[in-house]
Amino acid sequence: MTEWMGRYRPLVAALVHHVNCVSKQGPPQFIYEDIYLTPNEWQVLEYIVEHREDDQHMINMSEALAIPQSSFSKLIEKLCKDGLIERYRLAGNKKNIILKPTPLAVTAYEFHTAELYQKMFQPFFDQLECFTDEELERFTHAINVFSNNAIQLRGPAEKKKQPLIKLDR
Repeated sequence: MTEWMGRYRPLVAALVHHVNCVSKQGPPQFIYEDIYLTPNEWQVLEYIVEHREDDQHMINMSEALAIPQSSFSKLIEKLCKDGLIERYRLAGNKKNIILKPTPLAVTAYEFHTAELYQKMFQPFFDQLECFTDEELERFTHAINVFSNNAIQLRGPAEKKKQPLIKLDR
């Protein structure tokens, strides 16, 4: 049944396992001082801190993270309430919201990423050390193609036209 995957079966299994691990919401985790965030909240905060100079609109951020806009808005509400994110508008544009991290968010990010690097990313990077830059770029591209195709497959469900039923008076 799994022959269609060929030699890529272990990679597909690892991708599925990874997605299942990171998609579990779980309880909020300690980030810094009295700040506890869920994995989704952290992911959004991380993105905003890392792109703080870009002046991206909120909608572009939600698309870049593949988080539905309604869910993204709820995450932003929580991060604003926690004093980690501030909302801005460009002069002359009342519609598009630009998100910026507060100094507290930047400090929390620096603290938490140091821990993440040591516990999670350094062992991962060590496994990739044997890749050339070109191989790493190709692998990264392959992951992005896979992710983008997954988004396309789960795109908006087609609505079937429903037949009309005549009501009796």
